[in-house]
Amino acid sequence: MKSIFIKLLVSFVTIFSYSNGYDKKCPHSSQWNFTSRSYRCADQKTYICLFDLLKSVFTETCGPEDVSREGTKYTLNPNLEQVPCDAIQYQPFTFTTNGNSQCAFGKSLCISSGQILASNGSSLADANCRCDYTRGFDYIIPPKDPCLCKPAEEDCSCYIRKCDDDKVMIADYRCMKRVETILPEDIKCPLISRILLPEDTVPVDMKQFKQVSSSSTWSNQASVILIVIVIIFTGKYNIIF
Repeated sequence: MKSIFIKLLVSFVTIFSYSNGYDKKCPHSSQWNFTSRSYRCADQKTYICLFDLLKSVFTETCGPEDVSREGTKYTLNPNLEQVPCDAIQYQPFTFTTNGNSQCAFGKSLCISSGQILASNGSSLADANCRCDYTRGFDYIIPPKDPCLCKPAEEDCSCYIRKCDDDKVMIADYRCMKRVETILPEDIKCPLISRILLPEDTVPVDMKQFKQVSSSSTWSNQASVILIVIVIIFTGKYNIIF
């Protein structure tokens, strides 16, 4: 019976270790020179660590150094393949297989007080934010374009600016009298079609684009099952280790 328990224990440890393999990340670029030696690559520039689309893990190997165009990165499929940056990242310059495994920059989330997402940018450019005028927010420091703010270049902080009681803030952050007729062509900025409540402004693009991995959930489940088996066998058969 003890041998059966040991076999089950080994099986679950193997499964647990395998599931944790999905959490593997590439080393920091400063360590690539050292890491390339452990893989016996001919040169540091030939060591690559890229996401393997077929295995769904980051794979380290020796391969040819290559350069992709702006807004893209390399993956293995199984050979080098150029793909666009993830929706929450951007790459405004060329991507090299040497020292890189992901696009360079993460996009701004526009989740500070009063901010909303004006546009999600592109694979080449950061996202843009704006202050939510529907809740009375205006820019602390007006950006070059009042309709959007570039977080990488400008201070996009917002504050509540109260209009007079008989006025309301419109899309271009002017306070207008409620009784005045405002024509669409008189408003310089796009209207916000939906008021985002504070709880809705928590990483909108992360909710939409974040990659879901089952590794953490499966690891937790495997741990619980392993503990239960140990308790059952040690209690029922009084196994002494």
